[in-house]
Amino acid sequence: MTTLTLPSLPYKQQQRPKLQSYIQAIPEEIYIPTPTKWQEDNRYIAPEISPEHYGQFDRETAPQWIEPLNRMHPDDPATHIAIMKSVQSAATVTLAEGAMGFATRYKLGSCLYLTANKGVGKIRSSAAFDPLIDDAGLSDMLKPISNRTKRKSSDTMYYKEFAGGIKWLITSYNSIGDLKSNTFQFLVLDEWDEAPAEVDNQGDLAGIIEGRTLGVRFFKILMISTSSDAATSRIWKSYLEGDQRKFFVPCPLCGGTQELELKGQDQKHGLTFSQKKDERTGARILDDDSVRYICRHCEREFFEPSKKDICIRAANGEGGWKPTWESSDYRPKSPHHRSYFAGGLISPFLSWARVCERFIGTKFGEDLLALKDFKINVLGGPWQRVVTSKSWEDLRDKAEDYVLGTVPDGGLRIYGGVDVQGDRLEMAVWAVGAGMEKWLVDYQIWYGNPATLKDNTWASLHQYAYAHKFGVVGAEVEISKIAVDCGWDPQNNRPKDWQSKAHTVFCFIALRLDKFIAVRGAGELKESMDIVKSMSIKNAPISKRWDVNSSIIKEMIMRYIDIPRGPQAMHFPAMRQEGGVKRAISEDFFRGFLSERYQEISKGRMGWKRIYRSNEPLDTTTYAIAAMYVDGMHYQPDNYWDAYREGLLT
Repeated sequence: MTTLTLPSLPYKQQQRPKLQSYIQAIPEEIYIPTPTKWQEDNRYIAPEISPEHYGQFDRETAPQWIEPLNRMHPDDPATHIAIMKSVQSAATVTLAEGAMGFATRYKLGSCLYLTANKGVGKIRSSAAFDPLIDDAGLSDMLKPISNRTKRKSSDTMYYKEFAGGIKWLITSYNSIGDLKSNTFQFLVLDEWDEAPAEVDNQGDLAGIIEGRTLGVRFFKILMISTSSDAATSRIWKSYLEGDQRKFFVPCPLCGGTQELELKGQDQKHGLTFSQKKDERTGARILDDDSVRYICRHCEREFFEPSKKDICIRAANGEGGWKPTWESSDYRPKSPHHRSYFAGGLISPFLSWARVCERFIGTKFGEDLLALKDFKINVLGGPWQRVVTSKSWEDLRDKAEDYVLGTVPDGGLRIYGGVDVQGDRLEMAVWAVGAGMEKWLVDYQIWYGNPATLKDNTWASLHQYAYAHKFGVVGAEVEISKIAVDCGWDPQNNRPKDWQSKAHTVFCFIALRLDKFIAVRGAGELKESMDIVKSMSIKNAPISKRWDVNSSIIKEMIMRYIDIPRGPQAMHFPAMRQEGGVKRAISEDFFRGFLSERYQEISKGRMGWKRIYRSNEPLDTTTYAIAAMYVDGMHYQPDNYWDAYREGLLT
C-alpha cells in the first residue's frame, strides 16, 4: 500500500514565489522609451571607460549610432543588426552596452555577450559592464547574494542575474559549451570577425549562436566588428545579408548629401590633402592646414570643424542612413536584416588629419600590408584582395632583355631566398632598389642530400654566399642577406617537437649569422600587421627565426607583377648564360613562379593552393623578399638609395 506524503506547505503558499517572479518580470511602465532616450536620461559614462566619450550620455557625440541603437527597441521589426565599422567609432560603448542596459532596465529579455576570448570578456565585464550597472541605475535590480547559499553567485565575472529573470552571460566564441541549455532574447556578437569558422566540429558557429533564440518570439542579434579579408570576414558577410546602409551627410555649403570617402586618383571629390617638406629631416609630410573635403555636388571645399554639425544634421533627417543594396550584387536575407557601414571619416574620435597621415604611411598604397591595415581599421571596410589567375606565358613574354647573373640599372642591394628540399637546395637571388623595385638576378639549384651538413649542397651555398659577387654600377657587391626556409628539416622530417632537436638549417645558420637568417612561411600572420615577425627559439643553436607573412607577400607579388616600372615592380630576365651560350629561361621556372592560386582550401578557410607541381621559384622569391623586410629596405626613402648608389660609385 502506497503512503501519500502531503507537502509541508499549502499549495497556495508554494506558488507564491513563482507569482512574485512573474510580477517582477512585468514592466513597470506601459511606455518604453527608445534606447537612445533611456541612455540620455540614465547613463553616465566614466572617464576610464571612454576618455573621449565620458560624462552624461549625449546622442550628439556619435549621432550616426542613433538609428542602429533604436533598432534594439521591441517595436522595431529588425531582428539582425550588423555594424561594420572603423576603429575609434564608439560603437561598443554606445550600441553593445547601451542595448544590454536598456533590455535589462525594461525587462525585455536576457543578454548573451560574446567576444574573441574569455580574457577579453573578463576585461569587458570588470571595466565596462560593472560600471554600466553602477552608473545607469541597474544596481538595484541586481541579485548579488544567493538566498540558499548566502554566497555571491548571481553577480560573477561572467554571469549576472537581475530582477524579472533577466540574466547576462559573458563568454567567448570558443566556449560554445556555455551556451547550451540557455535561451536569450538579446545577443551581442562583439568583434564578430574574431569568431572561428567552426568550434569542436559542431558546424557553423553562426547557426549555433542563433539557435539560442529559437525558444523565443522576440529577439535581437547585434553584430559589431571591424572587418578583415572580404573572402572570410563574418561582419562583411553579415553586412551583405542586410540592406547595406551607408551614412549620407549634407554639404555645409550646398546641402547636397553624400557618403564621405577618401578622394581617389580619378575623382574630383572626397577627402584630400597636400604635403610639405619636413625642415628637420627633409621628408615629405602632411600639411595639416591642407586637409579638406571637396563636395561631390558643388565641388567646393569644407573642413573638419564642420564634421560634427553635418553628422548631427544627417541624423536629424538631412541625409542619414540609406539602404544601398539595390546597387549591390547581394540582396538582403530578409526584411528584418539591417546592416550599417560606418567608416572612419564619420568617426567622432578619428580626425581627418590622422586619416590622411595613415594614408601617407601606406606610401600612397604601395605598401600593401600598411594599405590593408588602413582599409580595415581606418576606412572600416573589408580587405578586397586583387588576386587573379596569371598566365605563365604572359610572364615569360614579359621577360626583359637582360641576362640572368647580371644586375640591370636600378638594382642596388642583393638578397637571396633558399628553399630546402629532400634532395636539393634552390635559391632565388633578387636585386632591390628605390621603392622596393626588384630584379631577378640569379637562380641556383644544388642537388645532393641536405639531411647532413657535410653534404656538398650546404658547402655550395656557403661558397656562393661568401664568394659570388655581382656587378652593380661598376662595383663588386656581395649578397646582403639570405633567408633559408627552416619549416621542414630534412634530418628530422619535422616531428612535433622539431624546435628542440638539432635542426639542420639552424646548425648551418648558427655559424653564419652575419649573412643568413632562418625563416618560416606562416601563411597569414593574423595576430599582427607585419611582413616578418621575430620569434624566439629555445634549445636551439640560434636564438630566433623569422615568421613570414607569406600570404601577403604572394599577394604583393601577384598585385605588382604586371607593373612595367616603378615602386614594387618585378623584373625577369629573358636569357641565361650556359657554357658561353645564351639560352631562354626555362618554362618550368615561369610555371613554378605562378604555381599557386588564392582560393578556398577548406571550409571557411582561404589560402594559397598549389596548382603546379613545382612552386620553388615562388617560395624562394618569397623568402628573398622577407630578407629585404628584415633588413628594413621597405623603410628606406629615395635619398637613402641615392646615397647608397653614390657610395658604390666612389
